[in-house]
Amino acid sequence: MYVSESVSLAPNAVATNNYYANFSFDFVITFTGVSPANFAASSWGKSSTGALVTAHRLVASEMIGSGTGITGATGATGTTGATGLTGVTGATGATGVTGLTGATGVTELQGLPGRPERQGLRE
Repeated sequence: MYVSESVSLAPNAVATNNYYANFSFDFVITFTGVSPANFAASSWGKSSTGALVTAHRLVASEMIGSGTGITGATGATGTTGATGLTGVTGATGATGVTGLTGATGVTELQGLPGRPERQGLRE
């Protein structure tokens, strides 16, 4: 056994413990108290540089009631599909209402009468 440890935490508390293990490991997390059903725990592995390692994680929201494993990386986007056919042209719409007739224009003044012509001579 590499580590055997008991940790007591208050509600909403966080504890960080670092262990180095270059081999497989097991954690046993036991909740005790008035209502252990309301407790949750998460555990993350870290790389030698301190970065979190997704493959070594136990996250409460993924273990309790989800029934599914860790979500994998999103795959590459596929190629764009062919353009679909152009749809049928719709029916011509109804003719709109005829607009109002405009106002009658102003009547202009009548021009002056022309000069009478001279009559020709009779023979």
